Amino acid sequence: MIQHGDVASRPKPELAGAFREFDLQGQKMIASQVLGPIGLPKQQGTITMLTREAMTRLRQLTRAPGTTYPRRDIAADSQTYKCEGYGQEIPMPVEHLKNYDTVFNADMVAAEQAFADLIRSLEYRVSLAVMNISTWSGAALFTDWSAADGNKPWDAAASDIIGHIRAAMLKVLMVTGVMPNALICNTTNIDRMINTNTAIQAKFAASAIVTRKLKLDNLAQVLGIDRVIEGQAVYNTASDGQDFTGGEIWGDDYVMVAKVAVTSNPLEPCIGRIIYWKQMVKNLVEMAQYYENQTKSNITQADMYTDEKIIDKYMGHLVRVDN
Repeated sequence: MIQHGDVASRPKPELAGAFREFDLQGQKMIASQVLGPIGLPKQQGTITMLTREAMTRLRQLTRAPGTTYPRRDIAADSQTYKCEGYGQEIPMPVEHLKNYDTVFNADMVAAEQAFADLIRSLEYRVSLAVMNISTWSGAALFTDWSAADGNKPWDAAASDIIGHIRAAMLKVLMVTGVMPNALICNTTNIDRMINTNTAIQAKFAASAIVTRKLKLDNLAQVLGIDRVIEGQAVYNTASDGQDFTGGEIWGDDYVMVAKVAVTSNPLEPCIGRIIYWKQMVKNLVEMAQYYENQTKSNITQADMYTDEKIIDKYMGHLVRVDN
């Protein structure tokens, strides 16, 4: 619970909304959908995985009466993790609280901004981890359809987007034994699919689907995958004091087909996890507030301890769709 020290302020959400120039929820932050969060009791340590090599091998299991049973070891692999600490404080002097009190709840706005900064930073780190050509290289992990010839890039109306996605899904299946369940891409590539691609538009037209929302609701079915995860978040690339210049956190050059976690069960095979230190934060972000006497300020504090961990790169296939 946020404690306001000796400063009284009244929440006025209807006025705060009128002055807000951003919408964190509307930005469609997808980090937690791509790398499902899981809390561990220690800041750093080792996680253990059962290997797919052992789990998928065909074994000789016949036995004669009276003979011993065939035996095998439980093959496991281990990886290390380390949760880094991230945090921010926003001081709100009493004088500002008094000035803002007739307009909006300054404490709540400070909390929103501190929370938003940490979540946006997490989003950026996850995007760098997932859309990473250093991690995903070689034919089993990466396909390049960005060449201008043959209507291959996704901004070409005749591009075989459905074929590209299904080919990537098959590659994941063949190297893991697990069918991927998600296409991860940004809004630019979503619009290329639903507004530009001839084959996908034809499927929508045949079903009399006309609005963007209805198209999005049905896109996964058209593509033949369980879900489409749309990254819509942007960030300000300009320096402090300069005019806003928007940049996409999830760029439009790459998309990822992957098996993403849909539960918090650590046994679920997936591309990776946001590991957080649950002894320090109950969820991804912990919010607190304290009063600082020497500055007569309420200090809003936001805390995060995470490791954006790619657990199994073979659970994903990176596709370049533009250049």
